[in-house]
Amino acid sequence: MQKLESDPNIQKKIDHVVRKFEWDKKWKEEGREEGREEGIEKARLEMARTLLKDGSSLGYISKVTGLTIDRIKQLNQK
Repeated sequence: MQKLESDPNIQKKIDHVVRKFEWDKKWKEEGREEGREEGIEKARLEMARTLLKDGSSLGYISKVTGLTIDRIKQLNQK
């Protein structure tokens, strides 16, 4: 990390703030990614439910949604 201040105490505080900012940024990025993945999974489940109601075969639903047949069967039981 680049030294921004000649006073070691001030530099220590600057380093702490920078590390905290970088840590917060990392967690926010990971949170966004996790949210996207949850959204995709929710869309797959909703699509599978709709296809089940329409009478589509388990194999077709699995192919379209990427869900396992066992997971689709679980949805069908609810």
